[in-house]
Amino acid sequence: MDSFGDRLKEFANTKYGSLKELAEAMDILPQALNRYVNDKVEPKANIVVKLMELGADIRWLLTGRKSDDVAREHKELLLEMQGEHLTAIEIGKRHRVPIISVIGAGNEIPFDDVNDDYIDFDDIAVNTVGLRIKGESMMPFINDGDVVLISLTKRAKENDIVAVRTKKGEQFVKKMMLINKEEKKVLLISLNTNYRPMLLGFGEIAVIKKVVRIIKNTDY
Repeated sequence: MDSFGDRLKEFANTKYGSLKELAEAMDILPQALNRYVNDKVEPKANIVVKLMELGADIRWLLTGRKSDDVAREHKELLLEMQGEHLTAIEIGKRHRVPIISVIGAGNEIPFDDVNDDYIDFDDIAVNTVGLRIKGESMMPFINDGDVVLISLTKRAKENDIVAVRTKKGEQFVKKMMLINKEEKKVLLISLNTNYRPMLLGFGEIAVIKKVVRIIKNTDY
């Protein structure tokens, strides 16, 4: 089975012609790049972001899953979040879920509480609140006007869709691609590849919650 180093070498040769040229593009010494190619060290968050900026498919580099599989994986994720695999639900009881804020899926937007809006369901995940989406960075899977339900109790982990509020008061929905506990940083990506990844330090994040369901704006 190929490793991160094998895939990094393939990317270097395919996109830049050699490891030396890739090292120059990354503004690092060839010896430093060789440490990643030889799997001597794991890539830190800043290296991941740099490779993404240079055109690398980070999902493939980190996991070995080719980009052709991404659309299928996102579709499966969407189906799951639309309720097909939810476990924490109450059947036969009507729930009123508060829409507590508008959240960005594009540029970051300030936190804006709106407590007078609700969505009613016959069955819905308990311990959730809703956030209305504004923007297109998560298209075509989460669209402007959709509502995402976030869990107040489930812990977010790598590869989850998450709602993030920064200590500056900005908030947005992204996919949490990488958590680097050593560097205390989180890599967040958009499903819409026209948007750049975001790298946030733990100290910049006020709240990060797992998205457990997506409610399309045609469903309510």
